[in-house]
Amino acid sequence: HRRIKFLADNGFLVIAPASLARETYPRSCNVETHEGGLFRGTVVLRRNDAGHAIEMARKISIVDDKKIVLMGFSEGALVTVNFEARNERQHVRARVAEGWTCHAPWPEYHGVEAPESEPVLALVGERDPWYQDQWTKGDCKRFLNAGNGSKSIVYRDGALADKHGLLEFKSAQQDVLDFFKANLDF
Repeated sequence: HRRIKFLADNGFLVIAPASLARETYPRSCNVETHEGGLFRGTVVLRRNDAGHAIEMARKISIVDDKKIVLMGFSEGALVTVNFEARNERQHVRARVAEGWTCHAPWPEYHGVEAPESEPVLALVGERDPWYQDQWTKGDCKRFLNAGNGSKSIVYRDGALADKHGLLEFKSAQQDVLDFFKANLDF
């Protein structure tokens, strides 16, 4: 809710499908043990949800369909960087991934699949407790196209270096706003 409030307070219309709120949704992670990858197919389901949400957003009259941003946190960040539009109505202007490294043991979740027309901002704490093993440690920088405005920010110092949730901090919020200013013409 804090992320939604931050964006709304800065003038953005936020549509946030609560995919993980469904009882029947297979869980891919255990938040108590920081164990991930429990159900490989969850990311496919979430990709489908994202595509549907983008298409439905375009039908809302007050949505500027040239400025739609796909944004995700944790597993949602993985979906954000690896989302592949299935049609023209699913393309977005930019993407923001909070709390993901672009490194995964499953090849279909490794790297970034965003087209060149969609710059990506990837945010991660260097010591994020979810990404300290040999398969997920790192950041998204080598997968991003710096020429299109994409950027990887690794928080190496202070409280953010150890956090998974970054957008609860003013400095990370400012990084997102700066990315939007550079890539959304607002």
